[in-house]
Amino acid sequence: METPQEVQDEIRGALAVEEHEHLEIQRRLWMNHLQSGVASEADSAANEAARLLAFMEELSQKYCNCSWLGGLEYALWHFRQQGPGHLGTGIVSAEECLSLRQLSERVSGWWQWCEEEGDRMFVALDEWNAIHRRDDVGS
Repeated sequence: METPQEVQDEIRGALAVEEHEHLEIQRRLWMNHLQSGVASEADSAANEAARLLAFMEELSQKYCNCSWLGGLEYALWHFRQQGPGHLGTGIVSAEECLSLRQLSERVSGWWQWCEEEGDRMFVALDEWNAIHRRDDVGS
């Protein structure tokens, strides 16, 4: 038969093990939360970048009847910066210009056609500004 002291020691030992296990579970939950938050932010940025691309393609389709008019990134950048103007068969509205600005600022980037890839490529705004300035000088 165990003494009261031995019972208490056994209970304390079991509680210490349970507390340690509980702490480990809480730490794993914390790490999962942190990782899912990072993933959520990355997913959100990717979704916003995809929204910008879809909007640029939508404007190209609406005004030029094609998903990506050659030089579209430059034309839409002009409207993003300067406001409404003619594109293809219509006029890009103030609301559309504002949406281009807001979406690109939200993702800190812009889409451009990449000849090497034969597809659109997302670039950071700093990089796009350098490309745009270089191409302006070259034209």
